[in-house]
Amino acid sequence: MVDWSKVKKSYIPASEVPSGHGAQSPWDKIFEEIPKGQALVLHEPDVSAGTVRQALHTRHRKGKFKNLRMSTKGRHGIAVIYVTNIEKATPTPTITRKAHATPEQQKDTQTS
Repeated sequence: MVDWSKVKKSYIPASEVPSGHGAQSPWDKIFEEIPKGQALVLHEPDVSAGTVRQALHTRHRKGKFKNLRMSTKGRHGIAVIYVTNIEKATPTPTITRKAHATPEQQKDTQTS
């Protein structure tokens, strides 16, 4: 536990607090430049798969770049990363256990 009596504290006016917005991330521009039907190919260790995944996930949560899908091939640290611009945005399918599937989903599995 922190001993707050020993922590150096100081105060500044609220107007002097730096804004939370730092330099613009290049990801928006990079993702925008991927032509439809094409895939951006990146290589580890030049860029980490986790970094690309987080950048894309963050934008998906904001409703942006729903037409992009990421996949990797290879091992951690030497993987090839693919960011594919599909023709149109499609929702990611939800995988559920059959016991919890809707009647329509159960029908689809029974006919397959």
